[in-house]
Amino acid sequence: MLIPVKEHKKIQDGAHEGMILSVDYRTTPLEYTDYVLAFVQDNERVTVKASYPTNITPETIHGRMLSRFGLEIIADHPVDPGKLIGLKCAFSTVNKTTLKGTFPEVMRDTLKPLPVAQSPNAQQ
Repeated sequence: MLIPVKEHKKIQDGAHEGMILSVDYRTTPLEYTDYVLAFVQDNERVTVKASYPTNITPETIHGRMLSRFGLEIIADHPVDPGKLIGLKCAFSTVNKTTLKGTFPEVMRDTLKPLPVAQSPNAQQ
């Protein structure tokens, strides 16, 4: 099977509007919950991930983000992050350079729901 090789596209630093496409979980090397976010840049659909430690309390960054989307964060009451799939959102990105290259990073404190009356630039 041949897989096409695409040109690397740099995500612009700054504010974006889009939607939450999916929620993924990983346990290696640590437990994280990844929110896949889609938005349009230069007339092209782009995706990025916002990653949060899976631990949820009212005080954790993950718990505060879920609360912004209207989920109740109460000790001993499980929450379903999957309820955020399909919701319109706003977030900011910044490009970070590492030994492996330059990659966009979603600034975790910026992920929030868009007001219902506002329509994002993301394509479903």
